[in-house]
Amino acid sequence: MKIAPEGIRLLLPPLIILLLMSIAAWLFKLEAVQWITSGCSVFVLILFLFFRDPDRKIPEGKRWILSPCDGKVILAREAAGDTEHGRIAVFMSVWNVHVNRNPVSGIVREIRESQGSYHHAASDEAIRENTSVTTRAETEFGDVTWIQVAGALARKISCRLQKDESVIAGQRFGLIYFGSRLEVLLPPGVRIHVKPGDKVRAGETILGEVMS
Repeated sequence: MKIAPEGIRLLLPPLIILLLMSIAAWLFKLEAVQWITSGCSVFVLILFLFFRDPDRKIPEGKRWILSPCDGKVILAREAAGDTEHGRIAVFMSVWNVHVNRNPVSGIVREIRESQGSYHHAASDEAIRENTSVTTRAETEFGDVTWIQVAGALARKISCRLQKDESVIAGQRFGLIYFGSRLEVLLPPGVRIHVKPGDKVRAGETILGEVMS
């Protein structure tokens, strides 16, 4: 299974330690070293789970809004008028795949980082006060914005996108470390296909459809 690039950097040190400890345990038969090796193996396995990056089958269709992450929908609200955004929020637990994918195809017009607090990602305070990275893309049906929000455990956000870069729906663009939240702000004319409580998968689940 693939590992996200951000995870590889974290995995290398414990893997090297595990290798050295395994050699020492085999050579000297030290019980203490064997216990350390077992603990290090568990830690490496957990990191593999956190940073796994499975392939996904991306739905074809220019008018789909795809889920940018794995997790559970905690908010789904269509735009009430021509000036209001539709809004979908997805909560990622520590056990979900952490790799994020572009919800739409378009051109990145803005990337904005905001430092803040680390409330629980599912709370109302998280979207207003937590550390976040906001990406706004221009599409053929209007601007779509997605917001990576750090949670109580997640203290770092990775966004690989650049301003004026062309992006394709379903492609990987970053991740949030150890559980978090992603929000998608939609233009008017998008019919939302999900509801709170639904489980979604990055790049595969269709969150909504452009109707106008």
